[in-house]
Amino acid sequence: MQKLSKILLVLGIIAGVLIVGGLIGWLAGGKALKSRPLAADPATTSEPQAANPVQAPPMPAHNASDSNPEVTPGETAPPAAAVSGIFTNWEEKVDLILGAEIDDTNKVRQLFALFPHVPEESKSEVAQHLSNLVSDEDYARLGELLKDPTLADDALDVLLADVLNRPNALKLPELLEVAQMSNHPKADEAKDILALFLDEDFGSDWFKWKEKMTDWLKDNPD
Repeated sequence: MQKLSKILLVLGIIAGVLIVGGLIGWLAGGKALKSRPLAADPATTSEPQAANPVQAPPMPAHNASDSNPEVTPGETAPPAAAVSGIFTNWEEKVDLILGAEIDDTNKVRQLFALFPHVPEESKSEVAQHLSNLVSDEDYARLGELLKDPTLADDALDVLLADVLNRPNALKLPELLEVAQMSNHPKADEAKDILALFLDEDFGSDWFKWKEKMTDWLKDNPD
């Protein structure tokens, strides 16, 4: 009985030691947890990233056609309407050309350069000045205007009247060329005038027209 009491005493001591050890271990572990800093929450404690800078959209490439035409130093900018091809001050330019102290050849050259920039309804005025200044020897370029079917009707009237005052050797071939142009507003009129000179009408037989004209001009060159 005494031996059993000793065994129970030993077991009690062992159990106590185990309980106390476990308690000490548990307390130590709790302290360790308390002393160790909690893991940082990356969603709340990370340093804010610098915001991506907003990049401005790229500037469009410069297009030279979008800007006003360059002006040569010493010149003034052309009127706005001139950019589209028509001069609003064309009358002033005509007066300057006609009043300039230059020969007729240069006046004619400048009037021809100005002609495309004159409003359609006013081209007859410049055509009249050209008619007065262009010599028979230099008629070819004026003849090209006469044969332009897109030219305003009143300008063509001026040019047709002008060619009728030229020598026969110049006049009749020009009239024949106009008469053959089916799309020319003055084609029928040119053919009627030819018929008056040649005293015959060959309709659309242009070979006969030319043959008759050539024979007629031999006797009537002027």
